[in-house]
Formats: sequence, C-alpha cells, structure tokens
Amino acid sequence: MRKQLTLSAVALLAAATFLNGSARAEEKAKAAETPEKRPSFYKVDYAIHEFEGGKRTNTRSYTLKVEARADRHGLFRVGSRIPIAAEKDKINYYDVGVNLDCGLAEVDGSVRIETSLEINSVAGSETANAPSTPVIRSLRLTDTAVAEPGKTTLVGAVDDVTANRRYEIEVTAVKIK
Repeated sequence: MRKQLTLSAVALLAAATFLNGSARAEEKAKAAETPEKRPSFYKVDYAIHEFEGGKRTNTRSYTLKVEARADRHGLFRVGSRIPIAAEKDKINYYDVGVNLDCGLAEVDGSVRIETSLEINSVAGSETANAPSTPVIRSLRLTDTAVAEPGKTTLVGAVDDVTANRRYEIEVTAVKIK
C-alpha cells in the first residue's frame, strides 16, 4: 500500500511538472508572437514669446527629449540665485529663471502634453518702494494640451497684470524614430 501511494505521488508530481512546463512553453510562444512595444520618444520644443505693446519683443526656446509614458517626464531648471538684503547683516536668496516640466502620452494618434512652467525674473524698469529691493516678475502655468505630432500648439497665453506685457507659450512634439 505504501509503495502504491509513493508511486501515485511520483506520478502526480511528474504530471504536474509536465503540465507546468507545457503552460510555460505556451506562454513563451505567445510572447514571441506578440512583439514587445518599444517606447516612443519625442523631441519637445517650447517657444515662449514675449509681447510688449502688441509687438513681439523676445522669444525663448527650450527643447527636451521625453519618453511618452505616464511615469516619465522631462524637466529642466535654468536660472540664477539673486541676493536680497533681509535684515542687517542678513541676505536671503531668490531663484530667478525658468522651471519647466513636461509629460507625454500617446492618445489615438495624438500626443497629450502636460506642461508645468514657472518663470521668475527681475523687473528692469519697474521700481520698488526701497531702491535696494528688486521687483520680481513671476509667471506660472500648468496645462494639458492635445497636439498632433509635428504641429505647433498653443499651450497658453497670459497677460501680465503689472505691465503692458503678454506671454504666449507654444509647444511642438516630434516623434523620434
């Protein structure tokens, strides 16, 4: 009886191993039939146009290469830290420049572009109450736009409330082959 139980257990174990190996072989065959989707990468160009009195006075361009996946994004930080006198013998520093974050996803032949943009600059012609205290100009934009690959899309347009100035932010995403 004991010998029969042992033989039965060995037979069941052999059958289970065979079936498990067959299932794995089927999974590998299916995986080989279905090609793995390669990630898509895009060259993303941002253009920030500055207008004063209705005339374009400046354009800044920024380029990122971004993988089109929800868990990936491109970002950059460019700028300076300026010293600002706070109290006697104490200086605080303020970051001025451009911070840009960009996320992409492919959606039905289009590209969903998530943008977070912050621009801080020292105002040149405006004056503050105290001559030694600079005036800091600030712009912040968060937006999601859907664009056709290779075509320029307006992300946002913002009027500066303190001056006769306007900003327009455009983006173009081109798939990299």
